[in-house]
Amino acid sequence: MKESLLKIITDSGTRITMPKDIVLNKKYDKYISNYVYLLEEGICALNSITKQGEEKVYLYFRPYRLIGFNQFVVSAERLNASAPEFSVVTKTTCTLYQIPYCTFQELILSNREFNAFLMETLADNYNDALIHFHLMQEESVVVRLCHLLFEVSQLRGGTRVVPRFFTYAEMAKYLGCHSVTVSRIMAKLKQQGFVTKTPSGIAIEQEDALQELINSESRFQY
Repeated sequence: MKESLLKIITDSGTRITMPKDIVLNKKYDKYISNYVYLLEEGICALNSITKQGEEKVYLYFRPYRLIGFNQFVVSAERLNASAPEFSVVTKTTCTLYQIPYCTFQELILSNREFNAFLMETLADNYNDALIHFHLMQEESVVVRLCHLLFEVSQLRGGTRVVPRFFTYAEMAKYLGCHSVTVSRIMAKLKQQGFVTKTPSGIAIEQEDALQELINSESRFQY
């Protein structure tokens, strides 16, 4: 993110810390839902709850992405009572910039740089959701898991590390499978030396081998 744009947003909002499990787009809560947020640090997700009471995760938001603005840009007709309800939830303690809706609206109307950033955010969210949908429809759980490891890993000291937050149960919510399945696949990946467990999280030791597994996992048995 450009420093000039970051300054516009930080000057327009208030830096706050939110604990985990806070719904940022909760309806009728003026202390939360009347704001748009820029995620600075932590992990937020777009999720829903199934009829069976299980959580499904559709998208993880990266730092420095605008979140919680959907209700302000989607027409009222599209947000009717019969539409499925989705939530933006803090999955860890998060540091965010809280921008009042009126300020967000002013930035849209008056600032071209902010508008370009909003369009970029929409395109990134759409692209990430589309890739996730495609993988869920077309690929095996092994391939989906390998994609997720790359997607959420962070470069630390030259090695990609998946944060400790991403437990097998958490990854299963995103992959649409049972946590036992994730555990079995991860055990095999560790056995083959593709990944290792570290105090910081899961370290990807052999990126090329993991990428090759994404391209052809027919010989991978777990």
